[in-house]
Amino acid sequence: MSSSRRATKIERLRDSSPSAREGFALIGAIAMLALFAMLGTAYVRFMMIEVDDTSQELDVLRAEYLATGGIYAAIGEIEYALAEGAVPDAEFSLPANVYRYEGGKQVARVQDVTVTVSDEAARLNLNHTPPQVLRALGLDDGELRRLENALPTSSGLRSESRRWLNNVDELLTRGIVSRRDYDRLDRNRFTIHTVADADKPTGFINLNAAEPVVLGAIFGLHDTTEIGTLAASRPFASWQDVLTKTGREPSTFNVAPPRYASREMPSALALTSRCYRLRSEVGMNYRGARGRTVSAAVEAVVLFHENGTYSIRYWNGRPDVAADDAMIELEIPVGTGAEPEAPPAAGEAQPASSETDETAA
Repeated sequence: MSSSRRATKIERLRDSSPSAREGFALIGAIAMLALFAMLGTAYVRFMMIEVDDTSQELDVLRAEYLATGGIYAAIGEIEYALAEGAVPDAEFSLPANVYRYEGGKQVARVQDVTVTVSDEAARLNLNHTPPQVLRALGLDDGELRRLENALPTSSGLRSESRRWLNNVDELLTRGIVSRRDYDRLDRNRFTIHTVADADKPTGFINLNAAEPVVLGAIFGLHDTTEIGTLAASRPFASWQDVLTKTGREPSTFNVAPPRYASREMPSALALTSRCYRLRSEVGMNYRGARGRTVSAAVEAVVLFHENGTYSIRYWNGRPDVAADDAMIELEIPVGTGAEPEAPPAAGEAQPASSETDETAA
């Protein structure tokens, strides 16, 4: 190549270098804009997810508060029924409004809160039920001895090893029954919540609500036909009505009256109940964030006292998960009916990991 041609080519390259530099700068600017656009899009998407999550959490809180409110509304309905001498309804449906901003304005949506009511006194209180009744329902003599040794004595002796059961699961955790026997037991037949005074347990088994198999265990009946006939003859109007329908001598009952008062109802028995298990459920009638349906449930056991007050003996804000994660055993001082600052209690009591002896009763 001649020197003149080489010089011309070099001169052309020199002339084009500013344009090349401008091109590279333009490409770099476009790349930076694309990067910022992607970062901005990611940030907007992240914020949308955060807004959705916050909206979902708010909807969950709304549902939980509605379910909690259902418990207290049902307590009022039950108090009214008991004051009238009536049996509470087995289910309450309570409408409640939830307000949400939709389309820039506040919209009220009516939610249905459903509360189911079951008689807790239809179950047997493990802390106070006579051993012969528990034997009839599956506990053997060794287990009954261990249960007796685990509970306070009749003279009131209490110690670290002698205390009331805090829940039915303590049959297993305190070594009273084996894992095999624990799994075999129908634990829905037992409770520890139905006694207001552990030292004077009265009326904690409702004969008009107990399962037929529990009736058989109470009266020492073994023939299934006889048990079924007795259960079908309810409601019992009086103790004399019970004696007439059983057709047996009271001294043969597994829950027998004292000999000197054989015609009187044993103190453990009753024909009505003042202790109920409430389960409040709500499913929102709209789909919340990301199209998810929001629901909540709360379960409580409430003991209604003769003086018109009540105490919450058990509260579970998550009844559909494992009890270890959700269950709170409570005792609320007798004579209170006020709601607490936190939803679980009525009165001033605070949730505790283990209850006092009176609580467990």
